[in-house]
Order: sequence, then C-alpha cells, then structure tokens
Amino acid sequence: MAELNVWEIRQSALINHLDSLKAKVDAQADLPRKEVISLLIKQLGAFATGYFQFFFNGFSENPNLDIGPRLSESDIYQANYVLRQVVDRLAIDLQVMERIVLERMLNKPSGAPNKSGEPYVPHTLDTLLRADELAKQALQPAIDLNLIDPKTTAITYFQKTADIRVIPYASVALVGIPMSSVLQRQDLLAIPHEIGHYVYWNGRYNFTGHGARIHKRLNTFKKDMSPWLKNWIEEIFADVYGAMVCGSAGAHGIQLVENEASKDQFIEDDLEHPTPLVRPLIYNRVLQYRFWQTPPANDDDAVLPAAEQSTMQLMTLMESWRTISAGRTDATLLKLLPDKDSEQELAISDIKKEMLYAVDGMLTGLFNGKMGAWLWDKDQGKMATWPAEIANTLALEAVVSQAKAALEEPAGADLSSQSAPAPDAQVWDNWKTSWKQSYVVPNGDVLPGKWLELLRSEAWTTEGPHGRDRDGG
Repeated sequence: MAELNVWEIRQSALINHLDSLKAKVDAQADLPRKEVISLLIKQLGAFATGYFQFFFNGFSENPNLDIGPRLSESDIYQANYVLRQVVDRLAIDLQVMERIVLERMLNKPSGAPNKSGEPYVPHTLDTLLRADELAKQALQPAIDLNLIDPKTTAITYFQKTADIRVIPYASVALVGIPMSSVLQRQDLLAIPHEIGHYVYWNGRYNFTGHGARIHKRLNTFKKDMSPWLKNWIEEIFADVYGAMVCGSAGAHGIQLVENEASKDQFIEDDLEHPTPLVRPLIYNRVLQYRFWQTPPANDDDAVLPAAEQSTMQLMTLMESWRTISAGRTDATLLKLLPDKDSEQELAISDIKKEMLYAVDGMLTGLFNGKMGAWLWDKDQGKMATWPAEIANTLALEAVVSQAKAALEEPAGADLSSQSAPAPDAQVWDNWKTSWKQSYVVPNGDVLPGKWLELLRSEAWTTEGPHGRDRDGG
C-alpha cells in the first residue's frame, strides 16, 4: 500500500472525526433538531471527500481524469496553500457541527417535570430553539418571493457575535447567535441580516426555474457604481433584506449597534460594510417603501409628507439617528477606500445619495421589483410579522417593547415545519458538474482563475454584521 501523503492524512483525520460525531448523534434518541443535524453531517461527509480529492488529484503528477482535470499551479496560490484552504474550510464546518451538537446535548431537558407537568427545558436550549424558529421565519420572505428552495431551514448555535456560515452542500442556514442572547434576547435582532447573506449567496431569480444567482446578478447591478459602493453591495443587500423582515424593530436595533463604534470607526470605511454613520439610513429607506409605493425623494433628510400615524415609527427613527450622528461627529466628509491602497474624501450627502440609490435599485429593479411589492402588500409587508405581528401605527417605543416580548417567548413545541431538506448523495458530483459547464480546457489543464472559483465555492465563508476590526473576524 502506498504511503499516504501528509494532506491525505489530515483529510483522513477530519473524516474520522466526522464519522465519530455522526455515531454520537445517531446514538442520541432525543437530540433536539436531530434530523437537521444528521443531514448536515451526512452532507458534509459526502461533499468533503469529493472536494478534497478534486484538488489533491488536480495537483498530482498524473491526475485521474475520472476524479478531475489537472490544475495549473498559480504564481500566487501554490498547491500546498490550496490544500491548506481545503482542509481548514472542512475543519471549520466540522467545528460548527460539533458546537451545534454539543450545545444541544449538554442542554437537553433534564426530565424533571416543571409545574405544568412538562419536562424542564433549560433556558440556553430554549434560546437556541427559539432562535431556530426565528431564523426559519426570517427565511420566509425569500421563500414567498421564490428566491430560495422552499425546503430551506436554519439551525443556530452560540457565537461571540451574530454571524452566518454559508455552505455549499445543504439548504440549511447555519446562524451564529450571540452568547448574550440567553439573557438579552434583543441580541437576536441580528438574525434577519444574517439570513440576508444566505439569500445573497444561495438565492436565485426564479428558484423553480433555476434562474441566475442573486450575487451574480448584483455583480452586473454594481458595474457602474463607485468603487467604494461596490465593496458594500453584499452588506447593503443583507441590510435591505433584514429591514424587509424585521421592520422598525430591526431599524432601531441597527442604530444601537452602529452607535457602539469608536469615534474613528464611526466614519471609517472597512472595504466591506457601509460606514456606521450612514448604515442605519438603509433600514430607514426600506421602511419608506413599507409606507409608500412611491417614497419621498431619495434623501433621508427630505421633508416627509405630513405626519401620519402610520409614519410615526419612521419619523422617530430618522430623528433619533440625526441626533446620534450630530452627537458623534461634526465631519461633513467621509474617508472612503476604493481599494486597500487608495483613499478619497466625499461629502456625506453624496455618499447617502449613491448608497440609497442602490437600495432603491434592489427594491424596484431586482426580481422585477418583487421585493418592493412584498413590502407594500398589506398581507405581508405592511404589517411587520417578525419577530411578531406588530402594527405600523404604534409608536416606536411600543414596537421595541412588543418585539422584546416576542423574542422572549418560549420556543414552540412543534418544530416539524423546520424538518430537514432531503439528502443529496450526489451533492459533490452535481456541484462539480454544474461548475464544469462554466469553463473550457484548451490544453487539458484548468487555469487558476477557474479552479479558484470552485475552491471558493461561491462564498463558503462566514459573514458577520460588523467590520473586521470590530468583531475580530
């Protein structure tokens, strides 16, 4: 038997670890969300083997063409670098699976009945299960708009801050929720934004018709935008989606979050997120579409129509952010970074205009304006339904209070609506076949620009709500 390469040994260790985890899960008869957890482990195993073999084989001297073509080495990304990325990516997902399993195993009901006679559910597990429900509900608008697989579900686990792990092998959103949410359920308000990232990478124009992916369409959408705005597009989309889902409660939450930035961070560009000074305006703009089919001028400082009861929440949010902004900075210019090696100063008014123009385009242009129409529909968008059905006529203080109460509700006993999508034993072969159709191999080798697309697997990554220097990620 040929001696195993060091990378094969590392991969083998991961698969052994995954098999061990699967055995532990199978042995847990009453593990909460067991069906979804089992699917994730099975799908990761099915995908991991093919994913590793494809790259390991592609960089070998005599690749087996049944596994995959020869891969031309990159001047920047040598074979060992690529294989390290492969193994690390699989290990991160395995770590997330372990965390999901462990948190549910350690916090299962004790069996001791409570006053109502039902088994006691520890608060930590109840928080996870409630977050599972909320994440699933946050997926619903994308399902209603036919952007994602209607069988898509979500499962949550504790993290230092909210984030989402985007994976290519199962229709499951892996949502990290803050550890603090056990006692401060308001920290769950970040869930819709994280689901927005899932929709960005996994959504399609017409899911049943297998239309173009949303993130690819947005690459065209941002073609003529300023370089700094292009860097923000994914986060803007996630914010737009999050604002669609959670309305005024989420808009209030993002103001609190962005007010946590330091003095410098408040007006700085991190090449990824809209600067805190202007980011809450995205939520306010989406709320305008909840109230008016044709909103006022594309400027958050514009004079709104005469105060109506239905716009009280929006007007309060706009005024509160103007007050916060004035108290945090006296700058009229922001330093933006089109790329890591350059810098430009722009007037805040110009930044608002371009950014909110992009928001309008997402609501009125993408998917033939279905997102904006969903907001206006009286049975869906006109009344916020996440985390609870909350009337638009309430004052903002009442909205926040009702949202807090809804977040603190116990998890429902029936999670059957969050059952697992069907397993796909051919997940790797289907993925590779789909990718293979996008390239041509003139001399038998795949060039780096093409195999890098598969290595990245369309944002197999973790996305969080803050800039890199604000959450450590």
